[in-house]
Parts: sequence; C-alpha cells; structure tokens
Amino acid sequence: MNQIIIQIILTIFIVLAIFKILHHHNSASSKALSKIFFIIFLIFGLVMIFNPEITNDIAHLVGINRGADLMLYVLVIFFIFDKVNDFYKEQNQKERFAKLVRKIALQDSNKKK
Repeated sequence: MNQIIIQIILTIFIVLAIFKILHHHNSASSKALSKIFFIIFLIFGLVMIFNPEITNDIAHLVGINRGADLMLYVLVIFFIFDKVNDFYKEQNQKERFAKLVRKIALQDSNKKK
C-alpha cells in the first residue's frame, strides 16, 4: 500500500514538471532540444516508478550491478549538466547587463553635453 502512495505522489510531481516545461513561454527555441531530453527523462522516470525492475535490466545492459546505482549516476550527470547550463546563463546575463550599463552611460554622457 505504501508503494502505491509513493507512486501516486511521484507521478503527480512528474506530470506537473512536464506541464510546467511545456507551458513555459519565455524560453528560446534553442532550448527546445534540452526540453525534449528533459521530458523524455521525466517520462522514463514515470515508467520506472511503476516498473522498477526496468532499472536493473538497463543497468545490467550497460555493465552496472544495480539499477539504483544507475539512477544515481544519471542524476549526477543531470545535476552537472544543469549547473554548467546555469553557469553559462549567468555569464550571458552578466555580458548583457554590462552592455546595457555601457549603453545607458553613453546616453547619459551625450545628454550632458
């Protein structure tokens, strides 16, 4: 009975995550590929919730002993990918902010003349 409750809770969170990804309007089209991969990952997670033996089968196919270890490795990879992606976003925002500050400074200096 407890497993069914956990399955339902996880399913709700995954469906909400997919819904949020699909309805997030201010993202660029260049992010479409990462959205697709993330949705596939979430759907695969949903399948694993209701059929956990699949993780062991896949783990054995790639040479890992346990499905739980495989899931941990995949989550670490996604975490690293997410952090690198955040780093590049932050760098891009800093560059855009610097350009904006320069532009405003130039406009202010032209007004004072």
